[in-house]
Amino acid sequence: MEKAENIILKKEQTFEKYLLVEKIRFSYNSENIFENLSFSLPKKGLMQVVGPNGAGKTTLFKLLLGLYNPKEGKIIVNGEDITGNPRLASKYFSYVPQLIISSKSLNFPISAREFLEWELAFEERWPRFKINNNITNRIKNTLKFVRLEETAFEKDMRELSGGQKQKVFIAKALLKDKPVMLLDEPFSSIDPATRIDLAEIIVKLSREKLVIITSHDPNLLMKNTNYMLLLSRNYYTFGKPENVYKIDVLRNIYGGTAIEVGDKHLHICDEGCKP
Repeated sequence: MEKAENIILKKEQTFEKYLLVEKIRFSYNSENIFENLSFSLPKKGLMQVVGPNGAGKTTLFKLLLGLYNPKEGKIIVNGEDITGNPRLASKYFSYVPQLIISSKSLNFPISAREFLEWELAFEERWPRFKINNNITNRIKNTLKFVRLEETAFEKDMRELSGGQKQKVFIAKALLKDKPVMLLDEPFSSIDPATRIDLAEIIVKLSREKLVIITSHDPNLLMKNTNYMLLLSRNYYTFGKPENVYKIDVLRNIYGGTAIEVGDKHLHICDEGCKP
């Protein structure tokens, strides 16, 4: 039987710069979002993408997924140019949207286990897909990996808490078995205890694959973050957290009133901090 800790894809990679974003220029509705955006990442680790609403965080994910095509520049994964090509991008990326978006699809009764079986059936092009013990064990081990209580396996997804749903959606992405995982605001609308659970899961994943998340509060994962991309409209900075996550940089991105300093942490307030 497949063990929970062995469910993560492991591949031999040949390129030191596993993910390369090169001089991306992108506009949406005649409004410039990115100008000369460039960064590169290895095949394992955690990058946090931080910036105010409207800075282009979700747009970046859509570019990586090939759903948007930049006016200029390239996106290369493991030496393969995937720019604007969702079919090629799907070889490398799994994606967990914001919880509020993912939950919109839950408009019919289905358990967490059935939801993941349906996902695997879609991936394997039903009706050739058949549920067997190996499939059942794979799903159960994945749900255990994301720390979903076994009592929730057979519950209607609509009855699960926000944190439980998010764990199922992460399990869904894991079952795709891709080397890069994108998570869009994974901690949004999640209770504090489950946020810690999810953070520990993300850290564990980042030791086996490349994980990129967007976040409005990067402190929860800061000590385990390898790279940061700080975005504002037509401006960005990329690097190690100790080099870029600084008050002067954040104030340049968010504005002078958007940063609170306390308990030796920098706190970001998108709408401005309360006095």
